[in-house]
Amino acid sequence: MKSQEQGLSLVELLIAATILIIALVPLMRVMMYALDTGSRANKITIATNLARDLAEEIRTQAFAEDYVIFNRATGCDYKTNYPVTSNPQCFGLETGEDPAQTRSKGGRIKVFDDVDDYNGWCRGRDCAGGYKPLETFDGHAYNGTEGYPSYHNFTRRVRIHNLDLIARQVASFKRDPFESYTSTNYTQPIKRYLFDNWSTVLIYKSGSTTERATGLSSIKQIEVTVTYDGTDTGNIKVVDVSYVVMPISEY
Repeated sequence: MKSQEQGLSLVELLIAATILIIALVPLMRVMMYALDTGSRANKITIATNLARDLAEEIRTQAFAEDYVIFNRATGCDYKTNYPVTSNPQCFGLETGEDPAQTRSKGGRIKVFDDVDDYNGWCRGRDCAGGYKPLETFDGHAYNGTEGYPSYHNFTRRVRIHNLDLIARQVASFKRDPFESYTSTNYTQPIKRYLFDNWSTVLIYKSGSTTERATGLSSIKQIEVTVTYDGTDTGNIKVVDVSYVVMPISEY
């Protein structure tokens, strides 16, 4: 008996292939979108963890430099009491605290000893002065060769802000990189949380004289920003904001 089985003609094969291709195009787009979304989510997770890691490290430091208060005439003088709001505080790096030496000296925890020492800290591809790899707290590089992954396209930077909701009479101020501002009558009230630190602020005293603001603050804001610049997922930016409060002191 003659078999009834028949093969596909070339026309039928081409039609089937065309239908399959038409069906695969949107399916491939869905798959590519899923891959891109997954990759972006992974980078956001890394950026979030990097920001939280550094913010937590900063919060473990002292509120202000131990045994240091601000002296308007001589700068930072060493005293024998922990900073309180009645004692102006120095802001930023003190003698021997060099951000460029964190890797050679055992990490940030060996170089920095209070919260505002981290102000301006930056590591990554977008930092001023050229690329420096991100670092762990103890000075190892996130470059893939020291037991930690490579985060080449990430940048991690820190800004510390003094907070004080009391309005002050401000004569002039300059906040880098923004242009300076001078009030027209030297009595413009400016709230302190607008500034990174009081050392850049001149306050109105009497007549036409001004003096440097003293740095009285019981709260500091920690702002850690992590960015990722890559062609695979586009730009990513994560900002972790937290606060530290001066401990209660008997002085």
